[in-house]
Amino acid sequence: MYRGGKFNRSIRPRGDYSEFLKGGAGCPYKVLFPGNAGKYDQIALKVKKLDNMDLIAIDTVSFTAQKFKEIVLNEGDTYIIEFPNMLFLALNSNSEESSGYYDLAYRYINRDPKTVEKGALELSTIEALEALGTKARNEQLIGISYYAMLYCIGGLLLLVIILIGLLVYCK
Repeated sequence: MYRGGKFNRSIRPRGDYSEFLKGGAGCPYKVLFPGNAGKYDQIALKVKKLDNMDLIAIDTVSFTAQKFKEIVLNEGDTYIIEFPNMLFLALNSNSEESSGYYDLAYRYINRDPKTVEKGALELSTIEALEALGTKARNEQLIGISYYAMLYCIGGLLLLVIILIGLLVYCK
């Protein structure tokens, strides 16, 4: 079990892994938020190295939850989970002869709820991803700005409806 923190943390095999990380052997991990995490916080996970290994991640609120997202991650991928979810990782060797190796890095992102609720782009997310050695994927940035755009459009539509109502009512 690993809890996010203020600095990059690593997940990699320990000991003499070359003897046991082959022939379908696996290593399970659970990545959790720290105890002081709250609404809108995130954990970014970067797959730095995968040699003769497959990585499947399950993004869910609990082990027994009916709703979950299963993701196959490859070397170089970055995945972000949102509070209160946790990430279950299954790393399995995919070679009978050669031993596997993996190196994952993750970082806790403490986001300010007031900034997020205003729809502003969170620099803490981008800074954390850069600290992991990756750039924010377009769909992550688009997702953030998409919600900001929806709030603006919703506000404008509400304003138009109110103005039309006032014009009709005041005639």
